[in-house]
Amino acid sequence: MNRPALSLTPDPPLAAPAKFSLPASVTNFDVGTTPAFTLGVWADAPAEKPCGAKPDVTVKFSGLKAFKTKNIVVKGLSAPAGLRTLRLFVDSECKVNETSEGNQFAFNYTVTANSFAALIGGTFDVEVAVKNTGSKAAPIGTIKLLSVPDNDTRVLNCTTPSPDVTLKFTDTIQPGKVKVFKVPGLKTPTTPGFYELQVLVDAAKLIARGGLRSGGTAELRITFKNVGNARGALGVVAAFANSDELPEIDFNCTTSSGAGWVSTAELTAQVAVNAKATAVITGLKLPSTPGTYFAVVLLDSTCKNPSISEVYEELFIPSFAVRYTLKV
Repeated sequence: MNRPALSLTPDPPLAAPAKFSLPASVTNFDVGTTPAFTLGVWADAPAEKPCGAKPDVTVKFSGLKAFKTKNIVVKGLSAPAGLRTLRLFVDSECKVNETSEGNQFAFNYTVTANSFAALIGGTFDVEVAVKNTGSKAAPIGTIKLLSVPDNDTRVLNCTTPSPDVTLKFTDTIQPGKVKVFKVPGLKTPTTPGFYELQVLVDAAKLIARGGLRSGGTAELRITFKNVGNARGALGVVAAFANSDELPEIDFNCTTSSGAGWVSTAELTAQVAVNAKATAVITGLKLPSTPGTYFAVVLLDSTCKNPSISEVYEELFIPSFAVRYTLKV
């Protein structure tokens, strides 16, 4: 195995139950193909391991041809807070006869403490910023909110599914103006995991929308509030306006570099707890055909900042989608 430069995702990792991953490459330096073998990985093992010791994560190889290299990503690692020793053991069951058995590699690294687990079963507040992008004053109407698990395919619309919260407003917003509404006391799920909070504005179809035209461009202004327990930055906020269905893919740290994505510069200003920060994404290319679409937004799209999502996800990109309608 090539001794890799230690590269963890996220870096530094958060303490258990958070998960982290690392890339590695295994090379056969012999002249023949190896039989099947295993790579054993321990998140914290200062001392060398004997053959057959049970690792935290096992990666199985069916064999490796002479002088060939296999690149992998080891996922699902977890460790308590503090200074730890990551250990990798190639051929951990000692099935391959070798002239040199120096197949163990150790790396020192630090795991950061977190208190996110204490949030499970608690409550949180949401602030919804609504901007009138049309040319006439219009009422807010009804706002609905629904929290769903990451693997839930339901999409909140005007009739279904049943929302967690329904709020009705008579407030009128002037063209180009923004109003912020606070929804306090929403309950966090009691089961650990990654969840999506869907927000539907004008859920009763009260507002005559305008301003967005097919084939044009748009500006997306998003206000975030830090509801965590530490300061943090927004990083690079990215958006893709031309999605004809609610995305159900796993985003990664390079998704926003693809065609059609538009990003802000990296927003490095530290946002204090309970403070707000606004990201403005300009030049979003709208679809050329009228219809209903989703604008997908990625927070910290280049994975520069730790997030609460890392507690339960090996690789995460905080994301949400905004549904909009284009006229001719």
